[in-house]
Amino acid sequence: MKRLFSLLFLLLNTHFITGQESLSKKPDTSSCVIIHFKQDGGSLKVNILQDNVRIITKYGELTVPFSEIWQIDFGFHCPPELQKEVQRSVYLLTSDIFKERENASRHLEQIGHFAYPCVRRAAESKDFEQASRAKVVAKWIEGKSPPELLALKDFDTITTKEYPINGRIVGCEFKAQCPTIGDSTFSLKFSDLSTLIGNAENQDRNFSLDASKYGTSPEEQWLDTRVRARKNSRLVVTASGSVDIWPQGPGQYTATPKGFNTTGGKSSFMAGALIGRIGEKGKAFIIGERYDGVSEEEGNLFVLIVSSPWNNFSSGSFNVSIKTNPPR
Repeated sequence: MKRLFSLLFLLLNTHFITGQESLSKKPDTSSCVIIHFKQDGGSLKVNILQDNVRIITKYGELTVPFSEIWQIDFGFHCPPELQKEVQRSVYLLTSDIFKERENASRHLEQIGHFAYPCVRRAAESKDFEQASRAKVVAKWIEGKSPPELLALKDFDTITTKEYPINGRIVGCEFKAQCPTIGDSTFSLKFSDLSTLIGNAENQDRNFSLDASKYGTSPEEQWLDTRVRARKNSRLVVTASGSVDIWPQGPGQYTATPKGFNTTGGKSSFMAGALIGRIGEKGKAFIIGERYDGVSEEEGNLFVLIVSSPWNNFSSGSFNVSIKTNPPR
């Protein structure tokens, strides 16, 4: 948390601040996102001040509206101000002047993980001097840098409502605004970002879950809520109402979302209980009247009412509310 506060201070007091003027137009909430940072894993909820993202794929350039984006996983991005320094230092590893070669090696080590991909490529050079020095620098960087920063992919992945898109996002930063900080705009550099969770204001959903369809026996039918849970993101689900797991005798065997006092269906969960799973093959977990946890998996949230132990249809419904990444 201390590192997150330090990051916020940095956003407000260094080159991230690009203007103090107030925006006359309120940002579209479809571009309200949650960002996670590479260095310390901190996160921040912001409004992105653009409507879409351009990404260059193997088959051409695509423009993706932010309203369609579930998540962006950022690959390796070297800050533009360092890119030329890295390239020049790698080139100087072949210099005829010993001191220049030494200085180039030290400079690449100082740049650290941002120089790593170029250094790795240089280590495969046919030039013996360049390759041998690059191997030494690469080993030094490996010993000083977090493994996850060295394992970054050389492409970005934009996951939309329909499918993922792999490619390189055009540009090097997003302009953003954080309502909790003020009206100032600042830059979010891709090199600092790990993931971006899209539609932060539009992932919530409220609906009625019909026990006659999603609490039947013997064949269980799960409802795909179309709400996507992301790995390591917070998920809150609440439920109310009641279902009758033996409607032939109305009112005798009613259950709240916590379930009745006996197990049902094909599981160890109580009959009538509201349960969930992440993805079609995820491990089932109890939701009950309230679930508040961090998702260990990535995928859509599926829900089900545990069926009757007597191999019959149930009746009634639960009112279900889903929130992703809500503020604490």
